[in-house]
Amino acid sequence: MAGPEDAKIAAGWDFMKFFNSTPVQVDWTLQGSYLPVSTAVQEDPTIVNYFANDPAGKWLGVANQQLLGLDPDFPGPVIGPYNQYRSGIHKMLEGVVLGGDDPTTALSEFNKKFQSDLDTYAQEVAG
Repeated sequence: MAGPEDAKIAAGWDFMKFFNSTPVQVDWTLQGSYLPVSTAVQEDPTIVNYFANDPAGKWLGVANQQLLGLDPDFPGPVIGPYNQYRSGIHKMLEGVVLGGDDPTTALSEFNKKFQSDLDTYAQEVAG
């Protein structure tokens, strides 16, 4: 027996099919600066022309090519203790720029501290 929930589910499915259709996704790319979500959108002649000839499209085309060039087996550098890295870099730069710290000494101290953070992280995740 079909009920009101079935109608909502069907309506939701219809919307998702519409929203993910190539013409709608082409519009999202052109008007919303979203990257293409499918090969069909990437290969659509309107998008190909947009990436090749429109100033904004050229920028978005570069981002799209970079995304396509990612290796799923190696997504890039991963820094385990990222918060320590970020705060350490900020502290080091602040000391050099605003505090007059010697850059070589500041970098050396940062490297020692962050290496310790990396070693601790490696021990924690290797366990």
